[in-house]
Amino acid sequence: MVAPSLIPGLPQQEDYIADTAALEAFCQTIQGSAWLALDTEFIRQTTYYPQFCLLQISNGVVAACIDPLAIDQLQPLLDIVYDPNIVKVWHAARQDLEVFQHRWQRIPSPVFDTQLAAAQLGYADQIGYADLVQTVCHIPLPKDQSRTDWMTRPLTVQQIRYALDDVVYLGALYLHLQAALTKAQQRQLAIQQAHLLLPETYAPTPEEVWRKIKGHKRLNKDQLLILQRLATWREKQARQQDVPRQWLLSDRAMLAQCRAE
Repeated sequence: MVAPSLIPGLPQQEDYIADTAALEAFCQTIQGSAWLALDTEFIRQTTYYPQFCLLQISNGVVAACIDPLAIDQLQPLLDIVYDPNIVKVWHAARQDLEVFQHRWQRIPSPVFDTQLAAAQLGYADQIGYADLVQTVCHIPLPKDQSRTDWMTRPLTVQQIRYALDDVVYLGALYLHLQAALTKAQQRQLAIQQAHLLLPETYAPTPEEVWRKIKGHKRLNKDQLLILQRLATWREKQARQQDVPRQWLLSDRAMLAQCRAE
């Protein structure tokens, strides 16, 4: 196992930030960073849109968990996160970026997705963060908090440690993967990541969501037309009421209704 102190990109200072003064001081520390490793914790079991619970951030020197439930004014941090001169590093970025698109109607850019970069280098497609850290850094990460309720306060020491680990090693992955990518791989990665920067990625057209329902290819033409109408209605209602799609009408129920017509 590699000693953590010998891994480049690992921060030496960590913090949990739940007040404006501490946030402003932290922002002064990370301002002008070349890159920032980021992750979010959110829940959406009872809502259509993600409920933002925690932001983890590191620049390879310092790392922090920032509590958006305790801090009303996040603008000093947003000024940095939206700085186009700073690379924002994520692992499997789509759902994290959706949090920003929904709450602030803007997507931080430029981005570097370590999951997509790893695939370019021959690692398993959609490799998980913990598995990639184990492979690259030889550090086993606990997975005991993966189903935690991030809305509950106060957070435990174990929850904060788990959350911090999501960015503590992310910077190390970024430095390793970035150095290993060839120019051709960098170009291919840029094409893949461009999709993450499109607002429509996070708000699909309601009339098109039926295409993602498994089993739609087995319907005939008339049944498919019914599915399209049902899926469009469900999507619009889910957004309006901010509830999960499946709460209104499950995919299985929609398909059964289509076949019954």
